[in-house]
Amino acid sequence: MPGEVITDRYAAGVEATACGPAAPEAIVRSFLALMEARELGEAEQLLGPGFTMQFPGSPKMTRLEELVAWAGSRYRSIRKNIHACDVSPYPDHSVIVCHGTLSGEWNDGSAFEGIRFIDRFELRHGLLTRQDVWNDLTLVSR
Repeated sequence: MPGEVITDRYAAGVEATACGPAAPEAIVRSFLALMEARELGEAEQLLGPGFTMQFPGSPKMTRLEELVAWAGSRYRSIRKNIHACDVSPYPDHSVIVCHGTLSGEWNDGSAFEGIRFIDRFELRHGLLTRQDVWNDLTLVSR
């Protein structure tokens, strides 16, 4: 039946439907939620071969543990409040661009909110292969 959710899970937090694998936006949203919860093992299941990520001021990273270590010197916690995601399908991959605001807690315990971000993902064969991040966090960092 079209749109019916089958019982097998496609990947951590993302289900396949009778129409095929989970939509690119659902995969990205699931990845971001898992990262926010620091469920790195589950988030890793959504990464494809050769995955790379780049954040403002960071070196290019390939492992989620690298990101957590790098970010730990900047803030205690962070949450992405996603306003929208746009999906652009191509013959061999999809590009998903999400934007919204960041909120969280600096290392000194003070809160921040309303900081703009844009995340650009590439998805191939249902797995994330690239994440590029732009945000204004450094403009207000402590």
